[in-house]
Amino acid sequence: MSEAMRRVGSGPLALLSLLLVAGAAGGQQAGLDARLEQALRAQAQVIVSFGSRMSGSQGCDRTEAHLLNEFRRAGLQRITTQEFPLALPLELGSVLEVGGERFPVSGLWPNLLRTPTTPPEGIRGPLIYVGRGELADYEGQPVENAIVVLEFNCQMNWLYAPLLGARGVVLLEPETTTRGEAEKKFLQVPIDVPRYWLPREYGERVRSLARQGAPAVLRGRMDWQERWVRNVVGFLPGTDPALHKECIVLQAYYDANSVVPALAPGGEALGGVLALLHLMRALVEDPPKRSVIFVATPGHYQAMQGMVQFAQVFGEKGR
Repeated sequence: MSEAMRRVGSGPLALLSLLLVAGAAGGQQAGLDARLEQALRAQAQVIVSFGSRMSGSQGCDRTEAHLLNEFRRAGLQRITTQEFPLALPLELGSVLEVGGERFPVSGLWPNLLRTPTTPPEGIRGPLIYVGRGELADYEGQPVENAIVVLEFNCQMNWLYAPLLGARGVVLLEPETTTRGEAEKKFLQVPIDVPRYWLPREYGERVRSLARQGAPAVLRGRMDWQERWVRNVVGFLPGTDPALHKECIVLQAYYDANSVVPALAPGGEALGGVLALLHLMRALVEDPPKRSVIFVATPGHYQAMQGMVQFAQVFGEKGR
């Protein structure tokens, strides 16, 4: 995984959120001092160490358990979880075999509902390398029934591969990329094109084998599965006899998303949940007049289902 995907707590949005939080609880220093920054980064590293946090993943479940423990340690009351199901694309194992060598790969986000899944025996064909996948890069190459290796940062040029008769696509992890680039690697129509991400450490070797046209086998499976995920909810009573029945809801999502579902550590997405934890501790030390409900939700990338489920139960007509 590249340094860009590992990086945590350094995005401008995360720092802005934390700066606002630092000045929000009465008496807190407005600036983000070194000790607070160190604590926030340490908390971020713990959560990122859980691995991919796509909703329904093991890393997401571990994050939920961690947040539940943090709510308890802070001293919140009436701590509970709210469980609900989500349909999610889950990686079940994928590999590229070339000669006697095996390279781990991971499926990309489904084309609408169609996951990057091969037949059990895999797909076979010559491995060819086409760089960034311009049409000129295919000249003289045996594309028919091939497994095409491209640089990930190829915009939508990967689509030329199936249009020219290729059976599968392997995209090489770049040093850096952008969200816009990633969003061009899946479609809103259910086209069956097996697409896989190859880790950067194997890139040079696979490029070399592809330039030789080595025979290869690509096997992969990703299934839609129903997984149960949980909101984490905690309560801090207000101090004012007249105002404590009024509640302020503070919410942050703790899941992450990626064009590669198995690789969603979500470092930059952690800003919200880190701010929630910091604000929780500050308010426990100096409770406000009104009560506060703290909510950490998954399902953010599934139409914000965590907050939808919370609102249905605890909203204006809920209890």
